[in-house]
Amino acid sequence: MSANQVQTELKSELKKLTRERKALAKDDFEKKSEISKKIKALKKKIHTLNELDAGCCHSAAADAPVEANNTVQDYAGSFSVGVEDVAGLDAFVENQRGSIYHYSAWRDVFQHVMGRELHYFTARDRDDQLIGVLPTAITRSKIFGSYGVSLPYVNYGGPIGIARNIETALLQACLHATDDLGRERQ
Repeated sequence: MSANQVQTELKSELKKLTRERKALAKDDFEKKSEISKKIKALKKKIHTLNELDAGCCHSAAADAPVEANNTVQDYAGSFSVGVEDVAGLDAFVENQRGSIYHYSAWRDVFQHVMGRELHYFTARDRDDQLIGVLPTAITRSKIFGSYGVSLPYVNYGGPIGIARNIETALLQACLHATDDLGRERQ
């Protein structure tokens, strides 16, 4: 079996487990934890395969699309960072190492239940494909001012991207935007 076939099978199993975890009842923490461990192990295997593939036989041009889960090397193509364009978000999160809290369904929870203004900083390549995302909840405090927090009240957050330089660009855009927001509210 070739490396591509193995990777395809692993990704198929990953999608199946993700769907299975989503279908569980909210309070079935034990089964969710069990499935999450399996998902984490599969993602690690896929990541290792990508690293091995990139290390031994990588000959793609700089403009070639970057494989999913490739966070080892910087993205060589051009990309832009914006806010709120979440088209393709859920499919992207499913193929990356993001948590369930990165999915778009959590936007309503943060906004309507927790009373937070949620913004998605997104990175897109030349072909307008999503290659990175950083969900950020705006928190306003009379004592601390306004600031952004990636997914407050949950265990996982932060940027997810196909490369380190994309995640860094998302963080920088978020810092500038939330810094400006803090000045506006003063």
